[in-house]
Amino acid sequence: MAPQYISVTVDCLPNDDLSLIVRDISKVPGKDYLIVDVRDEDFIGGHIKGARNIPIQTILDSRNNEFLVSELKDIPKVIFHCALSQVRGPKAALTYSRLTENNESQEIFVLRGGFVEWQQKFARDVELTEDYDEETWKDPFE
Repeated sequence: MAPQYISVTVDCLPNDDLSLIVRDISKVPGKDYLIVDVRDEDFIGGHIKGARNIPIQTILDSRNNEFLVSELKDIPKVIFHCALSQVRGPKAALTYSRLTENNESQEIFVLRGGFVEWQQKFARDVELTEDYDEETWKDPFE
């Protein structure tokens, strides 16, 4: 018998749209939305305010599936990202989306441009970015 494949897509969320969510004082991180930062050791240097760091290896390890779903299933909007949101962020979002394919009450997104684009625009905005370290993000070729 041939394996069955589940086709799943995840929408991208522009950083301006996420900034409105984070600034909205009526929204509670971890309850109304959750930003999942899947970076590993490159998590240093700052993060989006209220983001939860769950490294990509944790998400991809099938032993964590039950824990991951139980932790996130009741949050209506989950936004995944990594540094560029080109590999790790989308992979994490697709993995999680496949685990929760029947949860129609939850929206799953990937942050367009990842933290690199985010910090270029919002690095010094303390309402949006925490623990920002300018030296970490300084271009070595300038």
